[in-house]
Amino acid sequence: MPVKIVSEDGKNLTLQVTVDISGSMLEAEEKIMAACNAVGTLTTEKALSQFDTDGTPIKMGEKKYTAKAKENKRYETPYGSACVQRYVYQPSCGEGRTHVPFETSACIVHSATPKFTKMLSHQYSS
Repeated sequence: MPVKIVSEDGKNLTLQVTVDISGSMLEAEEKIMAACNAVGTLTTEKALSQFDTDGTPIKMGEKKYTAKAKENKRYETPYGSACVQRYVYQPSCGEGRTHVPFETSACIVHSATPKFTKMLSHQYSS
């Protein structure tokens, strides 16, 4: 059940998905769920990528941070794991903690998207 991006114009995605609904009703429902999760994961990856910086140096306090090469990171979403390439910054002196502005901009909490975090917190509070 491949999901394909048909068109993309900045804020809008048009996707195409093919779902095999043969077999028992349970099998069909499982295939439908897998297709929905594939659409959700791909769309979430695209949505997350818009929160990344352009890689230009940033200043935080007195320190100047420069971007290292983009790195892949998995984030947990309601649809499954989404892999996103984002910039990781480190102080120009080359030592000290790294900073990932993307995670702040996208409101990532311990490698989880905001919706997934909200779902987990509701489950734990119940």
